[in-house]
Amino acid sequence: MAAAELGEIGPPAAAAIPALVGALADKDEDVRWLAVNSLGLVGRRKKELAPHIVKMLNDKSRKVRAQAIEALARVAPDEPETITQLMRVLEDTDFYMKTTAAYNLGFLRERAKKAVPRLAAILGEAKKSADKTTIIQALGEIGTEACEAVPVLIELLQREKDKDVLIQLAQTLGAIGPAAKEAVPILLKKLKQQNPVSDHQLRIAIVQSFGQMGRDAKSAVSTLVHMIGDKNVEIREYAVQSIGQIGQVPAELIPKIAAALKDPEISVRRFAIQALRKMKTKAKNAIPLLCERLRAEDEYERGLVAEALGDMGPDAAEAIPLLQVATKDASPYVREKAVAALKKIQTKE
Repeated sequence: MAAAELGEIGPPAAAAIPALVGALADKDEDVRWLAVNSLGLVGRRKKELAPHIVKMLNDKSRKVRAQAIEALARVAPDEPETITQLMRVLEDTDFYMKTTAAYNLGFLRERAKKAVPRLAAILGEAKKSADKTTIIQALGEIGTEACEAVPVLIELLQREKDKDVLIQLAQTLGAIGPAAKEAVPILLKKLKQQNPVSDHQLRIAIVQSFGQMGRDAKSAVSTLVHMIGDKNVEIREYAVQSIGQIGQVPAELIPKIAAALKDPEISVRRFAIQALRKMKTKAKNAIPLLCERLRAEDEYERGLVAEALGDMGPDAAEAIPLLQVATKDASPYVREKAVAALKKIQTKE
């Protein structure tokens, strides 16, 4: 059976592994490439194959070396030696090999933490937008453990013009989370510079990044509240969602968030309910609007409203009659949430 066919079969073809290992020494680079690729597929998490694949990182063929990088990450993702070998490739003079290693280090997520400084340095060397995007994405996959790269990411954010790179920067800074809070003012500036129509994806990426940074992005709340009135439903949805994730909302802005309860899109209304729920008694002025949504057509929406009212405690006393009606709702889910909400509202502190 050909190496390519074995690779397509995957783990069930494990019995062919010895033959595949033997094919790594074939004179034909296409055969070696197929053997490496197939080992990566049929040998997932078989760390005993790692030494054979590591040897292929020195193959004379560029495409074989690149495939060996991917295969190594597949067969031994939990091994420290895999990180070491991929970091060694980051020193290659061929930038394609560097970015291939970077991509696969991202696949290893937080386990690749020690590669972050070198990835940040390589990002500073990258010239092509595609290379920058790959490296930035890898840092995003590493997540909160990539916080050491934040200064380099912010510096690039300030001068970068390519929209795809900017989208990836916003996504990665968001994935890093609160440790990337110094990027908030720059992201806000970038957000205000974008065209509402042509720069849709970049606007979404920035809005989502604020939510991922949580309360450390509180300076973005007023801008996000303004975006609740955006014409694009996705922008409204992510703006309200991020507001809920940040949670630090000035009292004077809460009515504008409550207004999202009347949005024609159910996804926006749901996120608005969840945001108001997190504000608890601070959002008590929204109780009348929440009560209206207890009559919503969607049962999940009605249940979310009941939860939000319950979390406001005794301040939501005016909702008791409607919640009592909700205890007889056709939906068991809504009935359950209404009963729980009544207990919270009627419990004296």
